[in-house]
Amino acid sequence: MCSLQPGLTAYQNHVSVRIKQHRLIRYEDGSLEFYDLTKDLSGFENLAGKSESSEIREGLTKLLPKLQMLDRIDRSTRKNWKEKK
Repeated sequence: MCSLQPGLTAYQNHVSVRIKQHRLIRYEDGSLEFYDLTKDLSGFENLAGKSESSEIREGLTKLLPKLQMLDRIDRSTRKNWKEKK
């Protein structure tokens, strides 16, 4: 797996992690999308079910926070933001 720091994105009901060459998205229902960005920059070919990508996909999956944790962080951030207004 790539030694670069992963980028984490959370939006509505999904969370994703990206390293230089790959992006993994997990939705609230647990479904996954996995893309090799060197071959598919636009994200049209979902490799989540393909065995040849399983090692990288599993490594990225371990980097994804639990969605419940993100919800708690989001609620805390909104509360802090409102208090500062």
